[in-house]
Amino acid sequence: MQDVLAVLDAARVPPAQGRAVSGALRGLADQQADLDRLLTEMCRDLTDVIGLLGTLEAEDEEQARARGQMLGHLRGDLSQMRTAHRAVQQLAGTTYLSFYALL
Repeated sequence: MQDVLAVLDAARVPPAQGRAVSGALRGLADQQADLDRLLTEMCRDLTDVIGLLGTLEAEDEEQARARGQMLGHLRGDLSQMRTAHRAVQQLAGTTYLSFYALL
């Protein structure tokens, strides 16, 4: 965050407003990091669930079909979650680029 404060100082932003902007950016970065950790854990857990469900033996054809459908939905959910995770990571990088571009 020191680089943020240096940029604000160079742009002649008053110190009080500079600290407020810096604090808001720090809060945003913390929230993005928390979301990144949460999505990482959720992807890992869902991958584990899919793996465990894939090892179960079906008692009959109906059970096998239902399990196959469930696994298909879970795999789709995992794909969407990974896409959201990548978007959060990209957003974290562009937040600072946007900030610097505004100045």
